[in-house]
Amino acid sequence: VLDGAATVEQSAITGEFLPVDKQAGDQAMAGTQLPQGSLLLRATGWNESSHIARLHRRMEQALQQKSGRTVYDRMAQWFTPLVLLAACASAAFWLWRDPTQALPAFLAVLVASCPCALSLAIPAALTAATLHLRQRGILVTGKQVLHMLPCIRAMAFDKTGTLTRGRMQLLHTETLATEPAERCLAIAAALEKSSSHPVASAFAHSDTDLPAASEVQHVLHSGIEGTIDGRRYRIGKPAWCGDALPADAEQSPGLAISLASEGRVLARFTLDDTLRSDAADCIRALQAQGLHCAIVSGDHSGAVDAIASTLGIADVHRNCSPARKVELLDSLKQQHGVVAMVGDGINDGPVLAHADVSIAMAEASHTAQLAADVLLLDNRLADLLTLQLVALRTRRIARQNLAWALLYNISILPVAAAGLLPPVLAALGMAASSLLVTANALRLFGASKNSDRSLH
Repeated sequence: VLDGAATVEQSAITGEFLPVDKQAGDQAMAGTQLPQGSLLLRATGWNESSHIARLHRRMEQALQQKSGRTVYDRMAQWFTPLVLLAACASAAFWLWRDPTQALPAFLAVLVASCPCALSLAIPAALTAATLHLRQRGILVTGKQVLHMLPCIRAMAFDKTGTLTRGRMQLLHTETLATEPAERCLAIAAALEKSSSHPVASAFAHSDTDLPAASEVQHVLHSGIEGTIDGRRYRIGKPAWCGDALPADAEQSPGLAISLASEGRVLARFTLDDTLRSDAADCIRALQAQGLHCAIVSGDHSGAVDAIASTLGIADVHRNCSPARKVELLDSLKQQHGVVAMVGDGINDGPVLAHADVSIAMAEASHTAQLAADVLLLDNRLADLLTLQLVALRTRRIARQNLAWALLYNISILPVAAAGLLPPVLAALGMAASSLLVTANALRLFGASKNSDRSLH
């Protein structure tokens, strides 16, 4: 920053929820927002050297390292060569023993052991589960998600916008003069109406009739002042409003905002980024299943520790850079095994790409959505439990399909090779086996009501 002063919102980049004051000599990152003030900047990084470009490179490298093959893929690559070898061996035997049986036996082996049921065993279950989850507001885009979810042993969460709503909420109003709380709220909402500062959003949904505010001025790094009904009011930092906070105010959660008029403090508002309504129940359910939960946040404020205490999470890391988040995720992998990451910001892109399973909200940044394997379209943390439940059921059905397909192929192969199975009956058996596998996979669609009950 060469000149000027401004308030910069950089939560999407660094995870810091509250805006940061910038002035001459400070560094400002591309991609941050400028809700208040003006700055004269000199670019010190360009294109590939910018902060966001480095984040994208990290994310792309991590995505390329993710394996796209499963144990089922490795099994499938050997199945067809073995079937062809068995068919040729059967034909060779009957050419030596009875040439008239060579072609029927060759065809019977090929048709009976056709890998239709085997090739449908896994994809049918995965397709049914993916469509079922989409109906529940969960979009699965990663190939390995439903394979990996049942193996998860730890889950890491970002704070701002993931565990919390990502916007200011009014928690408490304390009146300090004769004006009632409703009047103080109306005055505050009228003054904040013209502001784009995150604090203003806490007063934006007031149901009271707002008085008209005139001569409104935005005082940088301090607050707003204006005239209402002939009186001059100001709302902002307590010190600027002449409000002497109690000694224990710094230890109290939330951000204190004061309302004053003509040297007299009228009210004090407590604002904070509140937890999602289902966050506590979700974390409690995950921990009850034996999953290790951790918070990995770029926010440096004490709000991270307060939220962790509320949720009962002991493994807490704050003020984390994107590189530090990746390091912590690697540590979790070494300690616990397969790890899932839930995030939403641009700074979460690399760690989401690096996780075994990555999950983002629909409200997340485009970078986080690009890196995520799963999108929670309804922005509900409780959908993590639904996702996990469906993944467990999918694994069970996939294993049933695979067991049946292997049992059928292994048992029918000797009968066909021995010339005891006509090709027509082999074709009917193959079709019936494929239908059975598909019908078993479709049970995932009929499990929605039962899954809801078991989830609750």
